[in-house]
Amino acid sequence: MFGADVLFSALHAVVFGDRQHVKSLKKLLDEPDAEQILAKLKSDYRNDYKFSWRYLDQLSQRIDEINNHNVFCPFAAKRNQLYLNLLSTVLVKVNLEGARVLDFGCGKDAPFSLAAILLANGASRAFAIDVVDADLPMACRALSRAATDMVVRPAEWRLSSRSAADIRARALAFDVFDVTPTTVMPALAAMGLTHSVGSLEACADLAPIDLVMSVSVLEHVMDLPAVVATFARVVRPGGYMCHTVDFSHHGTMFAAHEHQWQHLTDETLRYGVNRHRLSDMVRLFAAVGFDVEIERHIVVPPDAAVRASLLPQFRDASDDDLATLQATLVCRAPC
Repeated sequence: MFGADVLFSALHAVVFGDRQHVKSLKKLLDEPDAEQILAKLKSDYRNDYKFSWRYLDQLSQRIDEINNHNVFCPFAAKRNQLYLNLLSTVLVKVNLEGARVLDFGCGKDAPFSLAAILLANGASRAFAIDVVDADLPMACRALSRAATDMVVRPAEWRLSSRSAADIRARALAFDVFDVTPTTVMPALAAMGLTHSVGSLEACADLAPIDLVMSVSVLEHVMDLPAVVATFARVVRPGGYMCHTVDFSHHGTMFAAHEHQWQHLTDETLRYGVNRHRLSDMVRLFAAVGFDVEIERHIVVPPDAAVRASLLPQFRDASDDDLATLQATLVCRAPC
């Protein structure tokens, strides 16, 4: 069995493409595989966490095969670190102790992980909702890794008034280190986590919600006014939402592209996004009473050639709307 130091080094090599740790990575993978993964991460997609997950998962599966015991695999995948960064934005405002929380658009690959992090930090009830069903084998691996990482590095996942020791104890109590597709649902119920497949509007018994989180979801909601109206109904007075939104051309994740605004220049290149801009979303939330704070993460002004090629409905967009490619909206419901 490989020790934790080797696993940490291997993970560091995959996530950061750090050549110092390639030897440790090669202990876990055949040399051609290691070089291939590192080459992919060194490509133009190097900083696109969505693209690199699949290669991290290849490594994770191979380590699982070698190690055969998830409790010794302290994975700190990019996705979990992304969650940590986003949660830190809003949790300075929110008391998680006893809170009811919602992961809106939890996805199929890691649909339980964000809810588990919130539960370990004191939330009493968690809901994870998406329109697509979970990929249970992958979801189980992701949940095991998230819980394991909270056991191994509890101080780094301390997002509330709970002590690091308490975070570790709660993560251990989840008992999901060897969870499988056949045992995961009872394990989720024991944690206080409900996973639902379907629309937000169709999910019963959600209210009152203290905190809603979403990561790269709102840009894919075609009837956004209806969803915002449902948020206004289920979020308790004074409750919070934290939505990170990608406004850039989503074709960057799948194929070559000319620029980050290509979906605003060609009707055939929408890639499943609604094309609402930042100001559109702020107006929708404000219209139902939410106070909205904005944290812009990626701001790149388009050049004159891009502006000239925009579709008619986007030609009057403000410079700020076009330049904001990723932002987090922290919304507070009226008291």
